[in-house]
Amino acid sequence: MPPHRHSLRQAAILLVAAFLCGVVDGRQINWRSPTGRVNTTSDGTPLDTSFVFELGSFADGFEPTALNRSEWAAHWVVVGRTAYRTSDQAFSDTHVVTTFDPETPVGRDVYIWGHNTLEGGNNEWFMARKSDWNWPSPAPLSLPLTWVISGTPEVVAGTLGGSEDAFFIKMEDVGNAPNPKGVPSNAKDSYARWAIGNSFTGDAALPESEEGKADGGNPDGDIYDNLLEYAFCQDPSDGRVDAPPFRVEVNSSTDPITFEAHFLRPEGGLTDVTYALQARTTLPQDGDNWTTLMTVPGQGNGGDAGIVITSQGDGRERVSLLDITDSASVGDVLLGFEDAVPQGFVRLVVELDHDGELGTDATSATMVQGWKATDFTQGQCETYAYPWLQHETLSGSVEAVNGVTIVVAGLPDLSATFSLSSAHYLEVVAGDHEGHRFDIVSGDAGGLLTLAPDGDLCAGPPFNTSLTVPATLVGDRFIVRQHQTVSGLFAPSRFTAEVDPVDADRLLIYHGGTTPWKSLYVDESSEWRDEATAGAAGNDILPPTQGFFIHPQATGGTTRILGMGIVRENATVCPLQSGYTLLSGAYPMATSFVDRGLDDLANPVTGSLDPAHADQVHFWAADGHLGVDYQNRQIFTCFFRVEGTIPGLPAFASWSDANDVNLTPADDQAVFPSDRCAFYFRVDPTCLDTHTLPVPWSP
Repeated sequence: MPPHRHSLRQAAILLVAAFLCGVVDGRQINWRSPTGRVNTTSDGTPLDTSFVFELGSFADGFEPTALNRSEWAAHWVVVGRTAYRTSDQAFSDTHVVTTFDPETPVGRDVYIWGHNTLEGGNNEWFMARKSDWNWPSPAPLSLPLTWVISGTPEVVAGTLGGSEDAFFIKMEDVGNAPNPKGVPSNAKDSYARWAIGNSFTGDAALPESEEGKADGGNPDGDIYDNLLEYAFCQDPSDGRVDAPPFRVEVNSSTDPITFEAHFLRPEGGLTDVTYALQARTTLPQDGDNWTTLMTVPGQGNGGDAGIVITSQGDGRERVSLLDITDSASVGDVLLGFEDAVPQGFVRLVVELDHDGELGTDATSATMVQGWKATDFTQGQCETYAYPWLQHETLSGSVEAVNGVTIVVAGLPDLSATFSLSSAHYLEVVAGDHEGHRFDIVSGDAGGLLTLAPDGDLCAGPPFNTSLTVPATLVGDRFIVRQHQTVSGLFAPSRFTAEVDPVDADRLLIYHGGTTPWKSLYVDESSEWRDEATAGAAGNDILPPTQGFFIHPQATGGTTRILGMGIVRENATVCPLQSGYTLLSGAYPMATSFVDRGLDDLANPVTGSLDPAHADQVHFWAADGHLGVDYQNRQIFTCFFRVEGTIPGLPAFASWSDANDVNLTPADDQAVFPSDRCAFYFRVDPTCLDTHTLPVPWSP
């Protein structure tokens, strides 16, 4: 999760970090083995880094013996976990007792348990304790305790060698006896224990990302930091997503239709977090001023009948927030589907309170989601833009690049993530190549993604924005999403179907070239077809920033189309071909020439005092206006880049309305509607493949 979406309360977050790293007023335990000793498996092979050692105790008065090893893992309560180091042939870690914990009562026997991390068999263990290893009270400012595997401890599994032996610690083969899972029995009730159970230490254990700490608070580099992954019951080591952890949906079964928000969390909930649904009617320019619609406790629904909890049968539960646009509870903060200009933006904020005291210790927010409905005059052709994004399939960071193949950090199994039935693309969201996109060919079990080569960035498919996969992509963070398709974006059931294309609703897409237009219609079987070839077109890909014309054939009313999804938080590259490009915006907000970077040297534009020799932008005058004259006369409003000098006047360097005799600068006017597109005319005969749309809002 990018750091700009988080707020830290420094004193409190340091307390959480200290609890995990061992720097706090509590009773400190330093536990370790001697360095430089030969430690081996049961067959004499030196231990490697796949072996871990845990500090913990057994619950419910359980006493581990050689006869009940199959039960050890079920009773084990772990508080610390660290990997074996081959560099100095040892392990060591620090644990701080800061509170009285019923899972580890004062005086209970403490053990160190070493094991491999296999599952299903061939497990190897070592366990030992000393008579004075007992859980202490928090005892602030007390001297630290040091527990070392040495002398003559009580060895419950494995062997501890003497001075004449060739080994110091020797594991024991315990066969199929289950290894501990590394997560305490009540891990879901504590962020700190969750972090320990996932072997996070130091900066990696922080709940939030921090500037200057590459992996701080988000070791797997995906779009969810530790706090969100904890709160949503996600795997913190894997950027794949089987179901969106937070999503907004429309409920078409209600009258009028309503919007609902849903999120996932661990079955039974969490005791140290709360969830807050926040909303705005417009995207913020300062990242603040969100209104909280409702707060959901970490467990249960707080007695609110509008919050429904449903078990998912996999250790998770879905929390559903019904009718989030209810005017009785929301007022004017969100606009529902039946409002004159229905539009809304929401996000889910997770707050962590690890100590139960007043105040929040850490806060993280999801990416913003939203919706906007657009009305089309029936019988009239109008433009449409769809800046919304689909939910992610995968997110993470690039570990290596080899030709058109990249290695995803963490090496997730991607063999089943991508299929021939759906097309995906990778978008770089942070790093040296922010905003670039690459179509994906396949993924494999070793975390490799094969990207599609592209020889022409102004024509597709594929719809890449770079001719090569640069080696400097290493370290960049990305999101993989499924491409939009014609039927996915424009459900045929929402349009008028006819045998004759002339009588059916149509979708017009401008590609340029020798056959610039593709005209699609809904046939009598409610399928999209290409008017020129009669071929099926429902699965045709609609790349990001593609604009459309929609022509509803019915007359006498309006057709409403709902756009909804995730709001992009990064800049994005949008190549401009020579001549005309039907260009959509990348963000659901009205923007100006400045907002779109069209006054920036990074996006070179051609200017002139003569519009015929300057770059131009053409807006379809019929958009949002009733009247067939607009359509029949094909009226556009034209702006062009004015550059040059006229004697006696200051030099011109701005965008102006071609009909304005005074050439008044219009750079800052929000002339680009959020849900409409425009033709960009590029005078230069080459493709501008570096054209980049900057982020016009404050995530």
